[in-house]
Amino acid sequence: MQVDLSPQNHHQEQSLYPSVFPPLPNEPYDACRTEKHSSVIRIKTAEETASISSILQLAWAIVVAAYTDSNDVVFGFCGGKPTGSSNPVSAAHLNIQPEQTVAKVLKLLSTQDDAMSPLSGSDLPASSVFPNILVVKNDIEDWTSTSPPMVLTGGHFDTCPFLLTGVDQQTEVHVHFHFDPEILSSTLSQIVMDQLVHVVNCIQTNPEVQLKALLDMSPNRPQQTQAWNSRLQLRRQELGVHNVITKSEESPNTQSVCDWDGKSDHSQLSAAAWTERNEENVSKGEGTPPTSRNSSISPSETNFKQDFAVLAPETMSETFPCTQTQQWLLNNHEGGCFVLSFSGLLDHSKLESACRLLMESHTALRSVFTRVDGTLVQTVLKQVDLPFTVHSDASQDPISVARNLCAVNPENTFPLGTLPLCFTLITKSRDDHALMIQLSHAQYDSVCQGTLVSDLCQFYRDPTTPINTTNYALLAHEVTKQQTPEAFDFWSNLLLGSSITEIPNTAPQMQSKNTILRCSTKVTIQSLPSGITMASMVKAAWSNVLRQETGDDDIVFAQLVNLRSMDVPDVHRTVGLCSNRVPVRVQYGQCKTALDLLHAVEDQHTQTIPFKAAEWENIVTYSTGWAAGSKPQSLVIHQDILPKTDVHMGDNLRCQFTDCIHIEPTDDFLKLYSEELQGGLLKLTLAYSSHFVPKSGINGLLGKLRNTLMHFTDAPESLLDL
Repeated sequence: MQVDLSPQNHHQEQSLYPSVFPPLPNEPYDACRTEKHSSVIRIKTAEETASISSILQLAWAIVVAAYTDSNDVVFGFCGGKPTGSSNPVSAAHLNIQPEQTVAKVLKLLSTQDDAMSPLSGSDLPASSVFPNILVVKNDIEDWTSTSPPMVLTGGHFDTCPFLLTGVDQQTEVHVHFHFDPEILSSTLSQIVMDQLVHVVNCIQTNPEVQLKALLDMSPNRPQQTQAWNSRLQLRRQELGVHNVITKSEESPNTQSVCDWDGKSDHSQLSAAAWTERNEENVSKGEGTPPTSRNSSISPSETNFKQDFAVLAPETMSETFPCTQTQQWLLNNHEGGCFVLSFSGLLDHSKLESACRLLMESHTALRSVFTRVDGTLVQTVLKQVDLPFTVHSDASQDPISVARNLCAVNPENTFPLGTLPLCFTLITKSRDDHALMIQLSHAQYDSVCQGTLVSDLCQFYRDPTTPINTTNYALLAHEVTKQQTPEAFDFWSNLLLGSSITEIPNTAPQMQSKNTILRCSTKVTIQSLPSGITMASMVKAAWSNVLRQETGDDDIVFAQLVNLRSMDVPDVHRTVGLCSNRVPVRVQYGQCKTALDLLHAVEDQHTQTIPFKAAEWENIVTYSTGWAAGSKPQSLVIHQDILPKTDVHMGDNLRCQFTDCIHIEPTDDFLKLYSEELQGGLLKLTLAYSSHFVPKSGINGLLGKLRNTLMHFTDAPESLLDL
């Protein structure tokens, strides 16, 4: 592969044309149709390792070359910080020379600053469109407003129907593939993403490999067919689609629509995309089974009957209303995957049996959610077929595979009337495994991971060991009992004359699909003032940020509180969502110093403890003059230091809790996650809507929060700024 280092005028002489796959339609690209696939790739941090920007450029060039059947690849590249109000988009021109090694190409890309030069209107023919753009950003940049970038081609602007963004997080890169489903179907786009991840991993694993080896990595090659088909089958199970690829696999006379060796036919790609879209439309008709993964949460009575029809009375143990926090999470399709890693020889059958016992021991795990008369209810099933799948992939790290499998469309992940729980065992070798436990967030909170891991490991070691079962209905019933006049009187007094604080949104009305993005930073808190908890410190600092952004001295936002202090049997180990949303009010007129503010927030927390189970919608209705249905714009979620779960299971087998991979919600909340790490380190993450752009930017909010935390810690006696 050779990097073209020629100046712009040489591009003109060569008649530079962008690589196109698949063929673009005649009608203009519509940003409203944009969808997204995401993945997280572990990256090396050694000094000799090439930059993630170079790795992504090379990997994307190989993928484009395979689909266009051309060794001459041209795509748009946007990296680094924006210049002024614009994003410089450059032409990445790479010519593949199969005998070259990955290391040599990466060295060229990393050392030649002028390898990419910004485009001007004369660089490309006036009729051309840049269909493929790679954007590389780092984790401290606010790239919401720059996605997708505008590309100047031939004197006019065009948005990009295929946008690949890579956000460098130092030890991993978060990759997002934005695509137009009218041009390339969702399933085929996911295959493109899977292939990109595979190439990136190969580049990092063996930098001396020749490029021709990467180009020859076709899923149709005999040695890779089984693993590749297994990966596709598991992906289809997650997405719930049965598309044209399935039909092509079933029919020996059907030519493959997507050969990874560069022999793909563009017309077949387009036909496949069109066929899948029509099959999806048919699948959503009246004959669709209620357990289809394409089902979605809907308040209509028709959908309720369809969802509830699968639950025969004899299969149900009990049914009870969901808490309002559960309903909020269900309507947002929010969930996640607990990932456990196993090192050592693992008995698959014993693990499957342990998963079954785990599901039988906790009612939340064998629950489904349905809608009755407009209210979401939780139904515990007596018996459930264990949703357990084994997936083998010797080419990738099991944790990376788990992350890739979790990067699905959340709106199709947790439909009503189906069991959200899913166990997936990912095996790389005899002693390298990972187990994914996928759940709706209505079934768990951050405390559950300890119970899940310890119980699962105990069942694996000895299936006959008696373990205390947990019944989530007991907590849900207790929450209902806590909706009392005394509680609403307390909240009425606390919130008298208040209004919800909202940061102005400076973004114009957007037509593109809403997605949830995340931006993080870390700050060291060496010590806290006496009597002040870290949670109160974060809430006080966040209130100060809201004050700076709005100019208000009376601040109201929401926090997520822990309900595990309620009088419920085994509440400390109950598997289920034991959390609730309640308001936080901070009045700056009553505080002179930062320490006054911190004590006011801490005192309010103490006062709310007896009434923290009062649910948000009830508080709005019975304790405030706010408009019906009022929602907080921002929600603070604080998590204390969680103990590292590392369990010795015997025979040199160890189990460790590795990660909780979030399946992002679809709401417009601004969520602040604060997570205590070891050594006084505090990780701060803002999860926010792509349609929300505050005046100071998301990074501006995080910067103000970080500075406030350090100021409150270092100088608590200082006067508050007026």
